[in-house]
Amino acid sequence: NVARTGVSFTYAYHIILNNQQLSFGLAAKMFQYRIYKESLTFGVDGDPVTNGEFRAVAYSPDADFGVQFRGFDYFVGFSVSNLLQTSVLIGANELPNFKTFRHYYIMGGYRFLIADDFELEPSTLLNNTENLNPQGDFSLRLYYLDNFWGGVSYRTNKSIIAMVGLRIEMLYFGYSFDWALSEIGHFNYGSHE
Repeated sequence: NVARTGVSFTYAYHIILNNQQLSFGLAAKMFQYRIYKESLTFGVDGDPVTNGEFRAVAYSPDADFGVQFRGFDYFVGFSVSNLLQTSVLIGANELPNFKTFRHYYIMGGYRFLIADDFELEPSTLLNNTENLNPQGDFSLRLYYLDNFWGGVSYRTNKSIIAMVGLRIEMLYFGYSFDWALSEIGHFNYGSHE
């Protein structure tokens, strides 16, 4: 019934400091939100949403910013998405105006050498929104020759993620599967990324 399509333009700037790197990122983005009114069903005839003006399409510009500091075997970072918290004017006049809440992210990780060709990296990603909806990801990845990796992650919204990846020269390829352990898992068999 609802679709979101968007485009994002990003720019990153890196400062090399001996064996460390300080990076800054900025993104400008535009999303289109669309409600397919003809596919909406209501329990009662004459619902106010179906009366009067109905905006089936809305556009929402926004921006993101982030900074990361990386050493040889560790990283820390902070980022903010939806900096502008733009309103999404969609649907009928009787519906509330929605806005994109600002999201804050803090991340960090450290790689331990456990054998000649193997490294283990525990990491965490903590995020929160303007409407105070905190969440955390706690991950553990095993690297082989810095070209192959696999791992697991636990998300505090009761999800487990399995991930694998490989590096071919300067290209990185990754795949993950997310299992929901909460009640929504009865209706959703997981997601692929």
